[in-house]
Amino acid sequence: IYCAYSSDNGATFSTSFRLNSVTAPHDSILHESGNDFMSLTAYEDTVFAVWGDVRSGKLNIYFVKTAVNLPISTEPVLIASEMLPLIQAFPNPASENIRLVFPEMTVEESVMEIFDISGKNIFNQPILAKVCEIELNILSFASGKYFVKMYSKNRNWSGSFIRK
Repeated sequence: IYCAYSSDNGATFSTSFRLNSVTAPHDSILHESGNDFMSLTAYEDTVFAVWGDVRSGKLNIYFVKTAVNLPISTEPVLIASEMLPLIQAFPNPASENIRLVFPEMTVEESVMEIFDISGKNIFNQPILAKVCEIELNILSFASGKYFVKMYSKNRNWSGSFIRK
């Protein structure tokens, strides 16, 4: 994360300098409303920054302070972390049918995949936009634990269930 400092109400700015030394690839989830935020404030010769990052599957909130005139910056400090909503399964465990409830209604077409405990992909299904849950017949699944992954261009959710 880079920033530039202005001491004359935005008429001119300093050369951009780094607030965070971690380089991370861009993630399309940041295009969605509410999935990125940053707050900066300056006091005398120090910039204070707070930002959120959701790429790990959790909402991580970081803080850093940087001296404007010196290349001295504290390492980012994780000040809060919160798990993002998961796909819920009802009933769980299940033997015949399972209802998978998504954390929010899908806003675009998505893909749902189910993996067995060994990581083998055993099921794929497109999910239409404006869907918030599906019912799935799991009679053909062997007994065991399964992992559900649902993704679209801008969202990633996961969950798990047990087939009795």
